[in-house]
This record gives sequence, C-alpha cells and structure tokens, in this order.
Amino acid sequence: MLNTGRVQEADIVLKQHRPGLLNSMRTISALDSERRYPEAKLSQAPATPVQVKAAEAEWPWIRSLHDPTRNWLIGAYRSKTHFDEMGIALVMYVGKVTEKLSEERILIPFRNSLPDPSALADTKYRDFSGFVAGGRAPSIGGFVLFLRAASKPYRSSDPPLLVEFRNFLRALPWPEAKHLLQQPFLQSLDHLANIRNSSAHTGEPSRDEIRTAISIVVDEAMPGPIFAYLGLTT
Repeated sequence: MLNTGRVQEADIVLKQHRPGLLNSMRTISALDSERRYPEAKLSQAPATPVQVKAAEAEWPWIRSLHDPTRNWLIGAYRSKTHFDEMGIALVMYVGKVTEKLSEERILIPFRNSLPDPSALADTKYRDFSGFVAGGRAPSIGGFVLFLRAASKPYRSSDPPLLVEFRNFLRALPWPEAKHLLQQPFLQSLDHLANIRNSSAHTGEPSRDEIRTAISIVVDEAMPGPIFAYLGLTT
C-alpha cells in the first residue's frame, strides 16, 4: 500500500492488526527466552568438583591462573562440553577472560604509568579516555578500536593519549608483545567482540564462528595466543 501511495489506508490496516502483531512479537520474544533459558541456567550453576577436575585434566594450563579467570575458564570448558546448548555462554566466558587479561596486563599498567592521566583525555576516544581518568575499562570493541589507532604510523596530529599508548606498547618487555599491534591479533579481537555482541542480542553465530572467536583464548585444548601476547606464557 505504501508503495502505491495509499498511506491512509495502510495506517488503518496497521491499527486494526496492531494487537495481533504485538502478540506475535511477545510470542517470539518468549520463545527466544525459553530457548536461551537452559543455557543461562547451566552457565550460572557452580561447577562441581567433578567438572573442575575434568576441566583441569583437559586444560591443565588453567591451574596456574588466578580467579576469577580460572573460574571463567572452567565455565568455558563446561560450556564447550554442552556446545549445542551453551555455545553462546562459551563466547561470553571467553570475552570476560579477554577483558580481564587485557585490563590487568595492559590497561591498568598503562594508566599507572601516566603522571597525570586526566590531562590526556580525548573526546575521540571516549571509552579509553574515561578509563584513563579513573572509570571502568573499555569493552573489547573499545580496546581494539584504540589498538588499531595505535598500530598506525605516528602522525603529528595524533592526540597525546594515543602517542603515550603506542610508546607504552612498544616498550613492553616480553618479545611477543609486538603482536598486539599486528593485524591478525586485531582481527581476532574484533571478531570476538562482534560475535559476543551479536550473541548478546538475537544473533545465532555458527559453530565455526564461535570456534574462531574463542581461539584467541582457547585454541583447541591449548592456551590461545593472547597469553603469549600479554606476556603470560613464552
């Protein structure tokens, strides 16, 4: 009707069918919640001693990690063993681990290295500036945005915050830190952020998309590259 210019008639029809449309939308929402409920229920239940033992047997490297990172990886393992029901929970756990490790190894040390963090605030990078000024750490998406900017060659127009961050990353003492500003790592972070954001709404990532997303932290049964890039493994 709209394509033929019958706007008023279309409006009348819409009003007549609005209750039915609303009911359909509520039904779809309820079905989606019902579908996701088992996943939420399983992911929130505490791991049993048997489940912890199984996770540490297949992923022995998690024993050397501190909580909450270790507990999140146990949750990730449980999610992986129930992939069909908990694939999205697996992505969420890996996202939390990625943010925690990045905050502990990069973001907080960088902020602590600045004599006057608030003086470097920049409106172009609000999330990152807010963190430097004492706020919460940026999301994975906000972090990768700033990493991409830092990966580019120096320009005289670069804001001081970006210059300081680029210099900080290049001065990190472990050899694998060079990968933090390289495209494969940035693409992996970006993919994880996109899959997690999609999953948190109505997205349905495929098995391959989830496997690719989590490989930054868990690559098959081995620690993913982020541990080496953050100086946690050699």
